[in-house]
Amino acid sequence: MTMFAVGDTVKLKSGSPVMTVAEVEGDEVVCIWFDKSQQNKQRFPAATLIKNKPRTGSSTIVPIRPPSRHSY
Repeated sequence: MTMFAVGDTVKLKSGSPVMTVAEVEGDEVVCIWFDKSQQNKQRFPAATLIKNKPRTGSSTIVPIRPPSRHSY
């Protein structure tokens, strides 16, 4: 079973918004999340949760060209 720590971001295996682990109590995890401006808090069995994988996108590096020595 995956171990969770306070501050981890998780989702339900069946699908859910990303939630933050607020408490871990044995085999249960208390999570908080926001739905629009409403904060929600609920206890879930740890077996129903998976850690959220952070997005990994490729970064594009654009070189900055030094100013031209020529004046036109």
